[in-house]
Amino acid sequence: MVESTDRYYRLVLNKEVRVIYQNDLLSYAAPAPEDSTVTLWVFNLTAYPAPARTTFWCSVPWIMAITMCLELNAERVPVQAIATFDNGTFRLENDHVAILEFSTPVIQPVTSTVPEFNFTRSESGFEDVNAFYHITNMQEYIRSLGFDNIVNYQIAVDVHALNGADNSNFNSGFNPPRLQFGEGGVDDAEDADVIIHEYGHAIMSSAAPGTNVGTERRTLDEAIGDYFASSYSRAISDFRWEDVFTWDGHNQYWPGRSSVSTDHYPEDLNNNIYTDADIWAGTLMQIWGDIGRETTDAIMIQAGYSFSSNMTMRQAAELFVQADTILFNGVHGTPILDRMCHRGLLVCNVGINDATDTQRAFEVYNTAGFSSGTAAVRVVAAEEFTARLYNALGQLLLTETAASGQLELQSDGLLAGVYLLEVTTGNASSTVKLIKH
Repeated sequence: MVESTDRYYRLVLNKEVRVIYQNDLLSYAAPAPEDSTVTLWVFNLTAYPAPARTTFWCSVPWIMAITMCLELNAERVPVQAIATFDNGTFRLENDHVAILEFSTPVIQPVTSTVPEFNFTRSESGFEDVNAFYHITNMQEYIRSLGFDNIVNYQIAVDVHALNGADNSNFNSGFNPPRLQFGEGGVDDAEDADVIIHEYGHAIMSSAAPGTNVGTERRTLDEAIGDYFASSYSRAISDFRWEDVFTWDGHNQYWPGRSSVSTDHYPEDLNNNIYTDADIWAGTLMQIWGDIGRETTDAIMIQAGYSFSSNMTMRQAAELFVQADTILFNGVHGTPILDRMCHRGLLVCNVGINDATDTQRAFEVYNTAGFSSGTAAVRVVAAEEFTARLYNALGQLLLTETAASGQLELQSDGLLAGVYLLEVTTGNASSTVKLIKH
């Protein structure tokens, strides 16, 4: 490429044709911002002895306070992420997240003239750096699972927000959507659980926008945020991963939440979107223990695409089974169904002779044999009927007519998952659900 050397000036000459003034008429663009790798000092943990968590300990000159602060500073670890370098200054901004100021109190985001952001917990910049890293890390992880259209925008984040309230939220009413973290009690953006929980709302909003309507649907959104927080924490350490908001809660400020539960659906529901969340979050963390983080996370994200307004947890469970079929051909069906059935999230028939539904014109026997693949399910009616078997995607797998009023169906060759058996007798039709482990 040949570089042009043309220059354009406005000149003022005197009588001797000497230049007494010149003005460069060319306009020059400022250099475009560049991506640059920076080192960030963050909390890559979510639990620590409770007294050390309060701002109080790091704000008074006591020997114990000094000791605690030194211990906390020692818990920081150096990590790396892409930030923006512009005109000699590094900013906490990349394709996934931008740390900004848009909510009181007004505390401008920190910048750096060197490729390192090193702040202690007592400095406001620490929350900037901590949120920036964990959101970036989570988004890069989601992309590694094969999802490049989940929160595929630069989310705006204010880590000193909500006028100091002890609360945080995701707000999809802006373009781009925003995350706001409060500072009451323990600063929320110090806790990776809080950061990832709120980002979980962004994940679900991205997968199924505008569907967070209805009590159980809203409960699911809270539960999925809790699940992703626990999944993220457990991948870092086994220490108290089940205590959601381990750092921000479970202290004198508030009790936090849990992703371990024995609650059963639907009798243990109490119509509270926060306290009911443990049913779904706890079940998913059990599945996490069975099949691993990456697989469970991927299935949850895939299922999220099919979420709708006013849906129930039971419908979500069916979509979760379906998502395993879509992503992994249903190979994780057995542990998923075991956990979902145990919690009541799926209705799983286990008897040899199943109870007859008096509203149906036929009876179904040995669903347990069909479920385990050891025997056929038997359909009996008083007249000729036609049976149609559908998978969870609504695809018709077979159609058979039983002139004698009896029919046996084997589950050999079927993938693990939920199936619907439609039986039509005369002008009536009814459907029963079958499970294949």
